[in-house]
Amino acid sequence: STTTTADDITATDSETVTATQTASIDLEKTTTATGYANLGDQIPYRFTVRNTGNVTLTQVAVTDTVANLSAITCDQATPATLTPGATMVCTAAKTVSQNGLDAGSVTNAATATGTGPTGARVTDTSAVTVTGTENPAITVVKTAAPTSVSAVGQSVTYTFVATNSGNQTLTNVRVTDPLTRLSALSCTPALGSTLAPNATM
Repeated sequence: STTTTADDITATDSETVTATQTASIDLEKTTTATGYANLGDQIPYRFTVRNTGNVTLTQVAVTDTVANLSAITCDQATPATLTPGATMVCTAAKTVSQNGLDAGSVTNAATATGTGPTGARVTDTSAVTVTGTENPAITVVKTAAPTSVSAVGQSVTYTFVATNSGNQTLTNVRVTDPLTRLSALSCTPALGSTLAPNATM
């Protein structure tokens, strides 16, 4: 009899499927402040950063260049790493300056950045506006010395004190008096000067 043995025959093949990598980041900046009225008021900010792509982001951080802002603190060490769908929450507070009171509102934007696996940088910006209470006001007090006269030609010296009694800077401040035979007013600072809140002329 005759026996025939066939060798095993195998074949392999491979194919590479390329994934679509989408690096994306989202920033939402919010505040609980409904307004401000005084120098030194605090405006708290909350920054919520989310990885909205399908790849991990590294070097995730939040920046905000508004003046008089405290350090930004986050619920994890920064720069951070965020997997898809993960979030990082940060907070900071702005101290209201005279510029903010004079402007009547504070608008500023923050930026979140991150780096995808290919090295590409992704960014998103979010802004919020807080409106201040504008209260421009001025008061003037006029006094005389002496307070009574007894003869024709006797002089009376008047003193005028103008005070910025509001919360905004006043420009071109002037004092006028329609009294006849009154000499020219001499003021410190000069007529037409600028007065910050609580400043006097």
